[in-house]
Amino acid sequence: MLPEQHKTLSLQYLINESMLGNSRMQELLYRKFAVTMYYQCLRYLKNTGDAEDVVQEGFIKVFANLHKYRNEGSFEGWIRKIMTRSALSYLRDNKNIIITLILKMHMKLKNPIFLTPWPKKILHEL
Repeated sequence: MLPEQHKTLSLQYLINESMLGNSRMQELLYRKFAVTMYYQCLRYLKNTGDAEDVVQEGFIKVFANLHKYRNEGSFEGWIRKIMTRSALSYLRDNKNIIITLILKMHMKLKNPIFLTPWPKKILHEL
């Protein structure tokens, strides 16, 4: 199958075949939306490597949940929602890791700069 052939196959055909586990159709479905979803994730993550990782993880979720797509609204919108939630989850998870590391470093200092708990505003900005 040619790389551009996904443009001539119907979207519903790609979805149906992908649900059946047809890896070639899954690849075509991925190619059809990957670039758009990459830029969607990049808007949130501001890092190309993180955006690439989230797109890969997001498409794993897309293929695992294709049976839940109900043909209500656009398919691209459905994928976009999965990617957005994946990007936000990635940010939330990494934010918690960074805060934990900063707090651990803070606790190791003999003369910590902050003698009182961190204000919520500072923690929110991290």
